[in-house]
Amino acid sequence: MLPYRYIKNNRAKHYRITLKADHIRVTIPRYGSKRRAEVFTESKKEWIESVIKKSVQRKIYSTEEIETLRAQAKNYIPERVTKLAETHGFVFNDIRIKKIRTRWGSCSRRKNLNFSLYLMLVDHTYIDYVILHELSHTVEMNHGPKFWALLESVCPGSKKLDREMRDFSNMF
Repeated sequence: MLPYRYIKNNRAKHYRITLKADHIRVTIPRYGSKRRAEVFTESKKEWIESVIKKSVQRKIYSTEEIETLRAQAKNYIPERVTKLAETHGFVFNDIRIKKIRTRWGSCSRRKNLNFSLYLMLVDHTYIDYVILHELSHTVEMNHGPKFWALLESVCPGSKKLDREMRDFSNMF
């Protein structure tokens, strides 16, 4: 088992566990204590072990493979975003393809869209879902009921696709 490192963060609102290469970081919120962090990590022990097991099973991509995925993403995603935006009446500013490991995509308040190059590892149905998810954020910048209603209107079955996307998170 990896050693724990407890780090106090005055901006954090919740206890958080992050798996690092050589340790497990436990973030302690401003008004938290190390003792409560230890109780929290003990309650999450089974989850921590499953995450460590999954991380060992993850494929390590070579630099060449990463660059191939990046090229594929740059060829496919911007064109697809433009088409889906036009079809559904969304407006966005810029598109970037990044080596994002923690999420499939994001949308800034300036309507700039970021997508993970790892999207190229999943079926096009899921890529469209992520694109429409981020385009929906250009209208609704949260995950409230209005956001989900908008996303469902442009991508029927979006809640199911959202759950299924989590199954792919161990790919990178």
